Amino acid sequence: MTPILGAGDVIGVTVWESVEGGLFAGGGVQGLRSAALADILIDRNNLAFIPYAGRLKLGGKSVEAARQIIQTKLAKETLKPQVEVRLKSDKKHRVAVTGLVGKPGLYQLNLADGSGRLIETIASAGGAQGKSHRTSVKVMRGKRHGSINLGRLYSRPAYDINLLPGDKVIVSDEARTFTVLGAINKASEHEFTKWNFMLVDALAVAGGLDDARADRTGVFVFRFEHRRVVNALRRRADGENLRTVRVPVVYQLNLMEPQSVFHAKAFQMQDQDTILVTNAPLHQWNKVLNSVSKAVFLARSGISFAE
Repeated sequence: MTPILGAGDVIGVTVWESVEGGLFAGGGVQGLRSAALADILIDRNNLAFIPYAGRLKLGGKSVEAARQIIQTKLAKETLKPQVEVRLKSDKKHRVAVTGLVGKPGLYQLNLADGSGRLIETIASAGGAQGKSHRTSVKVMRGKRHGSINLGRLYSRPAYDINLLPGDKVIVSDEARTFTVLGAINKASEHEFTKWNFMLVDALAVAGGLDDARADRTGVFVFRFEHRRVVNALRRRADGENLRTVRVPVVYQLNLMEPQSVFHAKAFQMQDQDTILVTNAPLHQWNKVLNSVSKAVFLARSGISFAE
C-alpha cells in the first residue's frame, strides 16, 4: 500500500541536474550534478517549501505524485531535472512507547505496509529496563487492549504482534506473587522468580512441605479461572457449562502419587494464586470444599493437572 503524505511527515528530496553549475550544484557523477536537500517538513496546511519551487501542496499526495509535482516545478528553473522523494518520517505511522523503557517517545513503524513488530519497537525505545519475568507489556489499540509478560513475549514468537499506527505500548513493572498457607516451611507471600513459574517452583520457593505436619495427599491451588477454562474441564467431566466470567476453582494435587511430580512441573502458576497444604486427612477437606458452594469448582489431578 502506497503511503499518503500528510501534515507532520518529513520527506527527503534529491535533485539531479544535467548541467554543471546548476541550481543545486554539488559533487556527483561527471556531467551529472545532484544535491540532497535537508529534511523537509510538511506543515499543518499540507504545504512544504522546496528551494526554487516554492511552497507546494504535497499533503494528501502519494510519494510518486509529490515527486512529479516537485520535478515539474523545478523543470521551469533548470534543465531536465530528475527528482527522488523518500518518506523519512511518517507521523501517521508512529506508535507511542512509554513506561520503563530507555527512551520513551514516538517511534516510526518500519515495515513497508506501515506496521512494525512489538519487540523491535520496544528495542528502538531503548529496551525494557526491568527484569523480563516481572515486566508487563500492554498494547492499547483504540478501545481494545491486551497485556503480556515480557519473558513470555520473548519466548513465544507468536505473541510478537504487528503494531499498527496509533497503537500505544506501555511497559511497566509488575511483580507477580502467590501465597502459600498451611503445612509448609515458609508460609508467606512470595514473588515469581521467572516468567514460566510452575507449581513445583512455588513449592520449592516456599521451602517445601513440612514433613512433620503436611498431608501429602492434600495440596490445593485456589484461583479464579476464566469460564472457558472451567467449561473445558467440566466437559471432560460431563459437567454443565457455566456462564459466569470468573469462576473460583480449587485444583487438587496428591503428592503420594508418583505422576504428581510431573503434574506439578507442568502446572503453570498465575498471579495471586493461593497454595494450601493441609495437615488434616484429605477426606475431611473434601467435606469442607463440597459444603462451601456449588459455584466452587474442584478440579482433581486426574482432570486438571494431567490435561
